[in-house]
This record gives sequence, C-alpha cells and structure tokens, in this order.
Amino acid sequence: MYYVYILYSLKDRRTYAGFTPDLKNRLEKHNQGLVKATRHRRFNVLCACIMV
Repeated sequence: MYYVYILYSLKDRRTYAGFTPDLKNRLEKHNQGLVKATRHRRFNVLCACIMV
C-alpha cells in the first residue's frame, strides 16, 4: 500500500506532492531536511493524504 500526499510549506507557501509506502518516516525526512526537493522549505504541513 502507498500513500499519496501533499505538503504545504509555511516558509514559501508552496506545495509539494509525493508518494511513499511509509508516510510517517517520509514526513520526518522532509522536516529534517533530508529530502533534496524540500530541503530549503522545512516546516511542512501535511495538507492531504490518500491510500492507494
């Protein structure tokens, strides 16, 4: 099972969409700056998530 998610950046008010089998771990990586695509944004808020 995979999760499709949308993050919202409080820093620049932009969104980011992604998918992962482990949502909790992936969100932690985003907020720790370990994901290249969102490293400069941080403080991401989960806006939407669906299981596929």
